[in-house]
Amino acid sequence: MDKVNLSEQFSFFSSHWDPKVVGELNGQHVKLVKFQGPFVWHRHENEDELFLVHKGRFTMEFRDRSVPVIDNTFATPVNFRPLEMGFDLSIHSGTKYLNGHDDIAAGCVIGRGEYVERIRHRLNHLGGSLDAHACFLLNRGLMTLALRVRQQNASALRFGRLPRRAFGRRAGDLPRFGESPATLAGEGAISRLRRRVGFRGARR
Repeated sequence: MDKVNLSEQFSFFSSHWDPKVVGELNGQHVKLVKFQGPFVWHRHENEDELFLVHKGRFTMEFRDRSVPVIDNTFATPVNFRPLEMGFDLSIHSGTKYLNGHDDIAAGCVIGRGEYVERIRHRLNHLGGSLDAHACFLLNRGLMTLALRVRQQNASALRFGRLPRRAFGRRAGDLPRFGESPATLAGEGAISRLRRRVGFRGARR
């Protein structure tokens, strides 16, 4: 699997609403697209689609208000708490880190009570809900979420600090802390973010 520098790939085109395939993972295409103006929500019947905002901010526009939304699936609540940063809604794929065992398909929305209540009301009308066993499995995963993510963080930091010679010929495939503006500079970046905005999640 070859790594892809998203910032570099974005610099190769300037057109809007013109998706570019930059990679493939598990049979799924990884596409980049630049948005300008409103984006009409859509869905695909036969595949799951993940939206990752690389730069900018995703806001849902309703008739009477704008609601900042963030997908916190990759960071998880252990590393990042969007509501403390001013977002109104945080969405998660419960299939991935929250569950951690690859045996359910689920999702959740976390946020301000008035918005979550409206979503719950609509969901009740549409009829979609997790069965009791899936809820049990998701709860099982949540019990170990903090332990799993903290260990992943520690492992990533440890590998990120190893000298390149430790990886032999594969060294060129691995991002190193501080070597590229596109890579997070480890604890230093988190510490600066914590001082600037009071971010505490990385240590919880």
